[in-house]
Amino acid sequence: MHQKLIVTIIKKGYIKNMLEEAKKIGLEGQTVLEGRGTVNVHMYESLSGLTYDPSRDVMLNIVNADLVDDVLEIFKRVGELEEANTGISFVLNLDDVEGLASLVLEGKS
Repeated sequence: MHQKLIVTIIKKGYIKNMLEEAKKIGLEGQTVLEGRGTVNVHMYESLSGLTYDPSRDVMLNIVNADLVDDVLEIFKRVGELEEANTGISFVLNLDDVEGLASLVLEGKS
């Protein structure tokens, strides 16, 4: 089964509910990091159209490819991602991961 990494960068205050909803569909073992941006405020706001807020949470989820759409829909709803300045989720392919992570992903550990 192919696996994907879903990265979600979100305003503070949303992660707890997102984690609870993710557990309802069987996701476990998420990694949550506190993020703090260092970009030039004027450049960030002019390029992105978003209000600069350097304090965000970053959530990492490795999921089976067949769950990606469901997870993104939950995060969009619970994290209010369609609201301006709330956050973003994106998906990365893990097919070319090397090292220990690839052993775990392929079940060879």
